[in-house]
Amino acid sequence: MISILKRPAYIEIACNQWYWCMPARQIELTPEQQAVTDRLKALWDALRGKPLPDGSKLTQERAAELMDCTQPSVNQWLKGKTVVGPLAVLRFSRILQVSPTDIDPEWLLTDEILIALNADDREMMRLFLQLPVQTRAHVAGIVKTLAQQQEESND
Repeated sequence: MISILKRPAYIEIACNQWYWCMPARQIELTPEQQAVTDRLKALWDALRGKPLPDGSKLTQERAAELMDCTQPSVNQWLKGKTVVGPLAVLRFSRILQVSPTDIDPEWLLTDEILIALNADDREMMRLFLQLPVQTRAHVAGIVKTLAQQQEESND
């Protein structure tokens, strides 16, 4: 079964477990959307041409392959010609090896992202989003501390 979810600035096509993101049309970005694009571009520029974990270099073409989209789509997101949607944020974060919230601080608050997660992650995210904002901040701090401790023990 294939479904197409239309959003103001991007289209998500969901087919079973596979998701493709593609820009739908060029629009004028809001200040918040431009800030997301600016953060993405800064992260991209810092890593452009450097090796990825698989040994390949970070290029728009390689990113497009990893994101299941086209190079022009990657280019449009990086140049701010289209909105960087939640699924694109997730995919860019995986390629750039950063948290999605490093690109879009509001990423966790978007309902659309839930379709890209597996069942266990969706349930955890659903429960997290039901918490009051102050409690979310506390839980996020605990999780961040645990992740840092895990990272340090792996080194």
